[in-house]
Amino acid sequence: MPKVSIIMPVYNCAQTVGSAIESIISQTYTDWEFIICDDCSKDNTYEIIEQYSRSDGRIVAIRNDINQGCGITCNNCIANSAGEYIARMDGDDISLPNRLIEQIQFLDEHPEFAFVGASANVFNKDGRYATISYPQMPQIKDFRLGAFFVHPVIMIRRSILDKVGLYKGRDEVYRAEDYEFFARIYSAGYKGYNLQSVLFDYRVEDADYRKRTFRTRLGMVSVKYKVFHLLNFHWYEYIYLIKPLIMGLIPAFLQRAIFKRRFMFKTHCDNRGRLV
Repeated sequence: MPKVSIIMPVYNCAQTVGSAIESIISQTYTDWEFIICDDCSKDNTYEIIEQYSRSDGRIVAIRNDINQGCGITCNNCIANSAGEYIARMDGDDISLPNRLIEQIQFLDEHPEFAFVGASANVFNKDGRYATISYPQMPQIKDFRLGAFFVHPVIMIRRSILDKVGLYKGRDEVYRAEDYEFFARIYSAGYKGYNLQSVLFDYRVEDADYRKRTFRTRLGMVSVKYKVFHLLNFHWYEYIYLIKPLIMGLIPAFLQRAIFKRRFMFKTHCDNRGRLV
């Protein structure tokens, strides 16, 4: 049985999935299995995955019968995995060579943490332009603003999933499956940690901002409301629910500028996320 299972939901990633897979094959740590689930792509993503699966027995290619979204596709990967630790990955991102070994060593040495993330370079077709470096130990109060973890670079203990459950489907959490998932872990009394070393290249293209429609923002308000209730926030903290709505009224090009500015600030944070 492998120490770690990497799970990767993919959809229409034919142009990038090869690089994502190669980044796992190139890891300094080798005791892994790689479960990749294609969510009914319309391009040849699945055929590319199958080719890698035939050449490396550690790579398992599966496919959904219908398109189910990121959360359920992650769950399908987990159901086909066996590792003690579960590492996330996306089909358009890159894991740097020491990612797995550093996260495994941390979880081995720190049983008090349920999962571990890391810092990440932000890049697009033009190259890297910022670095996300969240606080080492996000607190429950931080969920008023967001999750404070880069979702595709987390590694979690399988035993925690047995206790808190898997991801929710898109009908329940829209595009916020990671936010709800982390909040549920914290509500159960567990916590996560962010390594400050950069272990990941996280792709954010300009087109991604157009996916965040006002309807999606409304859905996010609904998800945040449930999370606030789950985490027992005070009534006056519910004012933070308006943030997604405000962002939904901002044109995509301004959202992009805010996003880049936000992460440029993160490059100047200390280990507790404070600007220096």
